[in-house]
Amino acid sequence: MDGALSCAGLNRETDNQPDRVGTFADAKPGCACEHETLSEYSPGLVSGEEIIARMVCVPQHVHPKRAELNSSFFSHAFSRGASVQRLEASADEELLGCVEGLLSSGDDRQWLGYVSARASEIRAIQAGGDETQTFCVADAALHDNQAHAEIHCARRIPDADRIERRVQLMKLFNAGGIQNRRSLRDGKIWTALSGDLRSRPVPKQWEALA
Repeated sequence: MDGALSCAGLNRETDNQPDRVGTFADAKPGCACEHETLSEYSPGLVSGEEIIARMVCVPQHVHPKRAELNSSFFSHAFSRGASVQRLEASADEELLGCVEGLLSSGDDRQWLGYVSARASEIRAIQAGGDETQTFCVADAALHDNQAHAEIHCARRIPDADRIERRVQLMKLFNAGGIQNRRSLRDGKIWTALSGDLRSRPVPKQWEALA
């Protein structure tokens, strides 16, 4: 990969690559791509005050027995990039499309809600005695979802160390709990889903969240 590529160039070159995050870390260290837009569709850089949300679906995102996120919820932050929404910048249609996209991946999937954190809090996470930034939050706008962003680990780290970093990220997003699907945009996103998607059953262990 050409290290002279712009952040937008890297975004295009690494689209859907399994080592996208590592390539960004090598070519643009220090979360440099937080200071450049990655896409022609971008509404602008992600500010520290923005609320960053990640949708939660069952069964792949939730612990099999408890009403909480599972340990792999942010695993893509070390590989392809963890997709998130810039909540205030998202149009209703973009949020709806995000949820529909998740549900389209399997008939057993149902939307439970979302978790959120401020971008500045994500960027403030540090690991152990290392005072450098652990996670980047960069705009990664799509043509049909301009408020799409991604969380990347700021550097390549051994697999064994990813667990600790992931726990820190999970702890931050879990602080406010999983917010009910009917609370997003005063229920507009939930009611805009097709009847078939809304009627998908929620397994008993997660009914309290729904």
